[in-house]
Amino acid sequence: MHTIRILAVTMLLVACTLMEALAQGTSARGVIKDGETRLPVEFANVTMMTADSVFISGTTTDKKGNFVLYDTKGRDTYLLKISCIGYNTATTSLKGTGKVISAGDIYLTAARTELDGITVTASGQTGFSDRKLLYPTSRQVKLADNGVSLLREMMIPRIEVNSFRNTIATIDGGDVQLRINDAEATIQDIMALQPGEVKRVEYLDSPGMRYGNAEVVLNFIVKRRTSGGNFSTDIMQGVNAMWGNYRVSGKINMRKSELGINVFSGLSDTESLISNTTETFNLAGGKTLKRIETGMPSQIEQFNNQINTHYSYMPDDKSYFNVRFRMMFNNMPHMDNKSMVYNAANPKDFVYRTNMYHSGSIKPVLDIYWQRMMPKDQTLALNIVGTYQANKDNRLYMEETDSEILTSNDNRVQGKRYTISGEMIYEKKLARKQVVNTGIKHSHTFAENKHLLNGRKTDSRQGYTYLFGEYKKRAGRLDYTLGMGVTRSFHSNKGEDEETMYAVNPRLNIQYKISESSKIRFKGTAKNASPGYDDLDEVIQFVDSMQLKQGNAGLKSYMRYHTQLNYDWQKGIFYVGLGGTYDCEPNSIMEEKSLYDDKVMKTIDNQKSWQRLRGMATIKVGPIRDMLQMSLTGGVARYLSKGNNYSHGITDFFYNMSVSANYKNASLMWEMKNSVKTLRGETVSSYENFQALTAMYRYKKWMFGAMMFFPFDNLRMETEELNRYAAKKEHIRLDAAHRLFILKATYNISFGKQTKSKNRRFEREEDI
Repeated sequence: MHTIRILAVTMLLVACTLMEALAQGTSARGVIKDGETRLPVEFANVTMMTADSVFISGTTTDKKGNFVLYDTKGRDTYLLKISCIGYNTATTSLKGTGKVISAGDIYLTAARTELDGITVTASGQTGFSDRKLLYPTSRQVKLADNGVSLLREMMIPRIEVNSFRNTIATIDGGDVQLRINDAEATIQDIMALQPGEVKRVEYLDSPGMRYGNAEVVLNFIVKRRTSGGNFSTDIMQGVNAMWGNYRVSGKINMRKSELGINVFSGLSDTESLISNTTETFNLAGGKTLKRIETGMPSQIEQFNNQINTHYSYMPDDKSYFNVRFRMMFNNMPHMDNKSMVYNAANPKDFVYRTNMYHSGSIKPVLDIYWQRMMPKDQTLALNIVGTYQANKDNRLYMEETDSEILTSNDNRVQGKRYTISGEMIYEKKLARKQVVNTGIKHSHTFAENKHLLNGRKTDSRQGYTYLFGEYKKRAGRLDYTLGMGVTRSFHSNKGEDEETMYAVNPRLNIQYKISESSKIRFKGTAKNASPGYDDLDEVIQFVDSMQLKQGNAGLKSYMRYHTQLNYDWQKGIFYVGLGGTYDCEPNSIMEEKSLYDDKVMKTIDNQKSWQRLRGMATIKVGPIRDMLQMSLTGGVARYLSKGNNYSHGITDFFYNMSVSANYKNASLMWEMKNSVKTLRGETVSSYENFQALTAMYRYKKWMFGAMMFFPFDNLRMETEELNRYAAKKEHIRLDAAHRLFILKATYNISFGKQTKSKNRRFEREEDI
């Protein structure tokens, strides 16, 4: 009830702000007509831009050809761009002052050649079978202070930007691959982008064959300078808790070259982690033990540091060369869990449990990317990535009474991993809107784990080779992609035979444009999956006084099948998206537990199957008069997990909501999502809930703001293990996150001449 009252007050304030703004600004009105018949043209797309072609707003004409566009700022000159299927795109200049400017009648000429079928709507969106091209509006650019906050303002369906965790993922926790001008990037690289640099974001919710197992790809197409550069710094500091993110970045452009550096540091330190758990063990001989754990405030301390440098060279409009070097340092001195554990049958029978975890890693990455436009609409791209990772994991577990230590286990593991991967992609554009591309990718990893206290060592080697081909075709309202890939994957432990698997990976994407405002899309894929090198480690490790865990060197690769059906409708400022997915993984690698003497052993194996059926709906409104934007996504998911000796199923409902409002240089944003549950194996996991209130104010080159994380509820995570031998329910909360107050300041400056990206591949929405 308290949350509902706050929502009502917030909506009232937004409505009052909107009513005040409607009395200001400029509106442009006109009629679009056929140049030959002089009849009105319905569903024509009309875009209002500034004199230097910056998107302001857009709409579609009604049955009488009428359109109305709004700009909260009064300007002397506008550009209007009108496009419609069967007509040549028209651009006209509009001048005038006052609250209402009349564009009069605008006539379109019939196209004499086949058109591309590009549609620009009020949200600046163009659709293809495998991706959407999303153009930031001037409002979104103004409200954002870096590339990640720009993504938040754009409110892309299915995408969740978590500013507390510094993550970008799908609403159910799926992986999102980030790219800048087609080259793979990290979230810190996106944070280093200034909003005005971003020309558009390519949203691939049905990624092509070249993107591997990525569920979603976000490719930021940025403008390039010929001289000068930019500088940016960003500080986010917690007031009532030790939490902070700090970033400094800069670029220098010298004609054909660009040199940049980005330094990021994040830290958090709190003693407010509390875990409450109930465990039930059904042991040999019919013995049952139920233990209840009451958590005590425990410490979490972590430091994340990253240095990214890049150099790019563009000698002409046909070539692009980019080198990135990243150095990542992660250190978690404390991930502790202290509690009191007692026997449910006898509360006086209790022990103090201490579980202290310390981890750290160093990871340098060298990424080299080259691309060349060749004659006859051909493109060749090469990418080589080398990675080294050294990590340590130390865990101390103790159970003790007031007078003695009952159980103590110290486990220390050091690991090293070397990975080299490369890919070559070739693309050829054919006549009649056809594109063919093919490629080959290879990755090879060497891994080593040392268990320091018992002297055990495991060496593993794994990799894959992936050869694929893809064909794209646009025929009238139909847009489709056919792909086929062949994968050879292998893995082995030192001294053992190599496990090799060959798999065929087909892919089909189809989009059919029902009307100018609606379309339907289908996606079907099949991919293979291999075990991780940690899964192959058969060294028995201590979990607690009742449980052990062990890997399985006999694991085999398996296939993942995915189908997806989506319907999109958009008209003016309104967008509705409906979607359903079905996933099936026969012989999936999942956990299992069994009795092991007087304890329970947790291991993994190829189980019978894992399935998921999910439905989702998204409603998005805005921007309304360039001031208010709202997005709501909700859905239901059904999980079925069938093991060799178990079968479980759950149903989960989820939602994600964002509201953004602005007036002049001030803005307000509210984000909220519930905890999303998933089932895999015998474990029900829940991704943490999230809430954030953000208020920002722009002053010249500065942006100042305040944020509050979890204003109405605490950060919560839940885990449930459904095993018949060792069942568990765990509830975790982080008290320091509740009403965590953050002060934020950003400074962005650009200097020199900025031009549009010269790489024609980055302009492919005009070529396909």
